Amino acid sequence: MIPTTNRPPDFHAFWQDTLQKLWAIDPMLERQVLQSQTAPSGMVLERVRFRSWNGVTIRGYHMYHPDPSTPRPLIVHSHGYNSQYTMKPEWVAGGADVLGIDIRGFGRSHQGVERSPLGWVLTHCHSPEQSILRGAVCDQIQAIRVGLSIPPTQGRRLVHWGYSFGGGLAMMAETLYSHAEALVVGVPTFGWPLGRQLLVRQGSGEEINRYLVQQPEAEEDLMMVLRYFDPINFAPDLKLPVLMGYGEEDDVVPAETVLPIAANLTCRHEVERYPVSHTDRPEEIEWNKFRAKCLHFAVHGVPDTFGR
Repeated sequence: MIPTTNRPPDFHAFWQDTLQKLWAIDPMLERQVLQSQTAPSGMVLERVRFRSWNGVTIRGYHMYHPDPSTPRPLIVHSHGYNSQYTMKPEWVAGGADVLGIDIRGFGRSHQGVERSPLGWVLTHCHSPEQSILRGAVCDQIQAIRVGLSIPPTQGRRLVHWGYSFGGGLAMMAETLYSHAEALVVGVPTFGWPLGRQLLVRQGSGEEINRYLVQQPEAEEDLMMVLRYFDPINFAPDLKLPVLMGYGEEDDVVPAETVLPIAANLTCRHEVERYPVSHTDRPEEIEWNKFRAKCLHFAVHGVPDTFGR
């Protein structure tokens, strides 16, 4: 039986209140050009920083072509769990500008964030209002706002990319603040919390399971909090085209937790299957095809036949 939406009664009210409070926060974007060998020839690399939920400073990079005469598409991305962004010069060389960020508590955005010693995902996990996941979704939304504010602001196509942790956040952000032409997500995490208890062996799911072994009395409350951040509960409200991928073998984000997200989508979408994900096996190279499709959607747009 495929899991379906299991939204808390105040799910939409919670996120509407979150957005209203987020709109009151001026990102106060700062950009600094860097001298770097990382950017392709003729391109510019910038360090960026902006304010997000609770005043936390989010740091990232912007790599772009300086010629304003021809608007280039923009790809926005973050990173995986317990990780930080890696630059995407291949996308810039392929015709897109790129904005990447580190989510609060990770990488370059760790300052001013008090992480739980039990694991990032368990930080203030006693309520959805205080959960670090609420701030993380806002970081992703604020990145979209920032990306849309960088010139040229007209005639630019935006594509949202996410993989694993970044994929789950991207799905939630695009549901709440949809400005992209396409959403491309590989193995989005946080889907079906109850199933994750049984299937996940690593990553955030393993941290949650370890915590519940120590604090079994906290299970009911924690599962309720996680329902506010379950991509299954966001999927029916997504309106833009979605390309989703999953790995047949994955101990971090098992296919059984990804496929229910896809099954609850009502927008145009396609799902691609790969042999593995979150492994060090050579078959991981197959995901390069998926990343190439993200760039293709950005540069050429979503084909009319997609998802029909």
